[in-house]
Amino acid sequence: ASKVLNGDGRKDNGPKAEPKLKAPFSQEALEAAWKEGVPALCRHSANLLSSLTARSPQLKEDFLVELTADNKVIEQEVRNLLPDLLAFLKNKLGNDFIDIQVVLADREEQEDRAYFPDEIYKKMVGKNPEVKNLRDQLDLEIDF
Repeated sequence: ASKVLNGDGRKDNGPKAEPKLKAPFSQEALEAAWKEGVPALCRHSANLLSSLTARSPQLKEDFLVELTADNKVIEQEVRNLLPDLLAFLKNKLGNDFIDIQVVLADREEQEDRAYFPDEIYKKMVGKNPEVKNLRDQLDLEIDF
């Protein structure tokens, strides 16, 4: 059997592996990188962008980043985006050990979200009844 040798007589094991980066980073640095990278990566989907910017990623132990998806459709879109998202975060934060875990929001959280204008208005009035008074005083019509 023939051996592939490099110039100094040693066996060539292929290209040398790049050293792995393992720079520590904070929750704040993660959020700053997130705000910078997510809009560029989500140009194709306003819904995905809205979902990923509505919640901050959470830094867990061993450089694990936890993302919460509002529903199964968003969860699948995030999973499709993971390779690009991981590459961006690893490069931006200088850490090749970052991993991302996507979790689905609790059922109660999903049901509590307001998506449509009428739901948003009702939620606002529920939190602050003066919103209804202001709407009435200004004689505003809200398109539902």
